[in-house]
Amino acid sequence: MLLSTHAQADIATIPTTPGVTASQAYVPDFARLEAVSYRLSSASSDLCKSPQMLTGLLLHDLGGFSSETRPTAIRVYRLGFGFGVTHVLADSPAGRAGIEEGDEIVSVNGAEVTTFARKAIGRRASYARTEAFTQYLDAALQMGPATLAMRRGQTIVSVTLAQESGCGGKAIVQRQKTLNAFSDGRHVAVTTTMMRLLDSDAELAFVVAHEMAHNILHYAPKRNHRANVRALLPESHKGTRSAEIEADELAVELMARAGYDLDAPELFFGRATKVRRTGLSLTHPSNSKRVRMINAVIARIERDKSQNRPDAFRDRL
Repeated sequence: MLLSTHAQADIATIPTTPGVTASQAYVPDFARLEAVSYRLSSASSDLCKSPQMLTGLLLHDLGGFSSETRPTAIRVYRLGFGFGVTHVLADSPAGRAGIEEGDEIVSVNGAEVTTFARKAIGRRASYARTEAFTQYLDAALQMGPATLAMRRGQTIVSVTLAQESGCGGKAIVQRQKTLNAFSDGRHVAVTTTMMRLLDSDAELAFVVAHEMAHNILHYAPKRNHRANVRALLPESHKGTRSAEIEADELAVELMARAGYDLDAPELFFGRATKVRRTGLSLTHPSNSKRVRMINAVIARIERDKSQNRPDAFRDRL
């Protein structure tokens, strides 16, 4: 974990505000996070034995609205029981397929999805049904390109979504006041507070890459903890510290593969240290030690690049 060993079982549950679905309310954050995670993930697909499928789609469904606001969602977003497209990355399978914001996915490979996981639509707003559909679409794409039927206005449009592999987990924005990012083996979650702290996408890329590294290295947490920026402080659990250092090292490798500025990790730790509160972490080395280790990795990457050496970290996985 970047800041803590915090895991959360309901990672897919996102609160909503009256009249606005959670995914619509946070489209700017989701779109920014999706762009960064997509770039990192696609550049490192060879690091996962079972790669995930990348689409470049951000989706929502009626389950993302409370029962009180659902009628408004139907009227405003013209959303039925399919899966609405809230954002499309331009240079992605979805973008290249011609999928547009406002489209609604109604079938995958000829199978209707308007009845998919309907029991997941409850009284409270939840991302659970869209999360389940994302996994369903991933499974379909694992088998090959997928044909999607999209409702676009009054017409049905058929598109073919190409396969594109990625590695590191699905990125999610979570509305929390804590300055945090965490992973659970399949996801990377970044809080809205963390998103606001990081003006630079390169710094955000380090945060995301660190959590992706935990997923890739199978260091996903197994216990639930409340977490905040206090977890940046030094601690004495050497085994967990070692895991954090390895995640930092792989994060820099992921950033290098994706072409991000490698000065960003040190800038991030400088920013995080300024907002640090008094406390004690049981999981992380000191920021200064992490920066020294990261700079050593950067020096090795630059040396290997100048000597045309292959990616050394891949052989260590």
